[in-house]
Amino acid sequence: MKVLVVEDDANQAARLVRHIKRLLGDDILIAGPYEDFKKVLPHIKQKDISFALIDIQLHDNVYAGINVAEMIQEFLSIPILFISGITDAKVLEKADQVNYSDFLQKPYDFPSLERAISRILNNKYRRRNTVKIAFQPRGRDKYWIKTDRSEYHCVSQQDILCIEAMDHYCRIYVDGHAQPLMVKASLKGDIMEYGLATNSHFFRLSRSLVINLEKVEKVEGNVVHIRGLQLTRNRNVVIPKDKRKVVFQALGIPY
Repeated sequence: MKVLVVEDDANQAARLVRHIKRLLGDDILIAGPYEDFKKVLPHIKQKDISFALIDIQLHDNVYAGINVAEMIQEFLSIPILFISGITDAKVLEKADQVNYSDFLQKPYDFPSLERAISRILNNKYRRRNTVKIAFQPRGRDKYWIKTDRSEYHCVSQQDILCIEAMDHYCRIYVDGHAQPLMVKASLKGDIMEYGLATNSHFFRLSRSLVINLEKVEKVEGNVVHIRGLQLTRNRNVVIPKDKRKVVFQALGIPY
């Protein structure tokens, strides 16, 4: 296993590496620590990174870590743990548009880091044991979703609240389901192009998130409120600035 560490503060980086080795063992491979994307790129292209820990602010650029994460996702589908003391709402909204796995607030202690990394490792384990999605024939409005207990759940498109892409998997949030259904499928190729692309109720808010416009009950600033939806880690559904007008038009809200 190799872990990528992106942190511009030398003391913080050394502390982070010590914690990682303490948690995962001295034989764990560390790529970095690096402080800018130029040094990260060669390791990304090698495609041997298991997961990444990235500070959002690198030097004076409060978006640098987010840019690094976006670059990583162009080459790799790996969990990303953001680490930051930033509280600026605009920066955090931008971070929410990245398909990251967890967020650790600075200052942090070892138990907090341990829990965050454990969640990442456990999520990877659950994904490996999640089985594929199955569909009804093209043109119908329902999906068959198989769970790891060999049970098939019939889900109507109208009951889907939103779909969130996570690496090679998607979380499908369904009205009436306490937990999202995790399926092995790509958002673009397997789900959107297979049926939802022809359903005008579904809107692709970002590269990793599709929402059901019929389930939207309120728009507050740039936050969309969907009936019955509770995203993991209590995150909000945020409208990207460049899509605000399009979203309002799709919802029929005067802009």
